[in-house]
This record gives sequence, C-alpha cells and structure tokens, in this order.
Amino acid sequence: MTDSCQPNPTSPKAGPVSRLIWTYARLNGRSPAERDMQRRRQPGLARSIELLIGPDSLPRLQPIEPVKSAVQRH
Repeated sequence: MTDSCQPNPTSPKAGPVSRLIWTYARLNGRSPAERDMQRRRQPGLARSIELLIGPDSLPRLQPIEPVKSAVQRH
C-alpha cells in the first residue's frame, strides 16, 4: 500500500467491503482467497483484490442491527 494513492470509496458498499478485506488480512496475515469470500460473493467476479488505500481511509463498519421478527422464540 502506498500513502500517495488515497482514493475515496466510490459507492456506499465499497468502504465496508474494503474494511472487511483489510480486517481479514490483519487477523489472518494474508488477504482472503476467492474461496474464503465465495460464501458472500457470486462466481465469475474478480479473483484477486489489492487495496490501494490505507486503513485510516476506510470507514468504520457499523454494528449489525438485530433482526426484528413477529415470531416469538421459546
């Protein structure tokens, strides 16, 4: 990663996806492989991802909101 190249995410989903990839790499010591991401991605999309921005440029992930349901749990 170079500090001279600091583009902003171009869509509302680009930032969280970039943050997810950065966090995965920090936790696992490597970027996610395609098979690691297949659960949430569709086949045929790009197979390698390289972040060109620093982690400080990425937005913070928002906490997951609980799902509201009319079904009562026992």
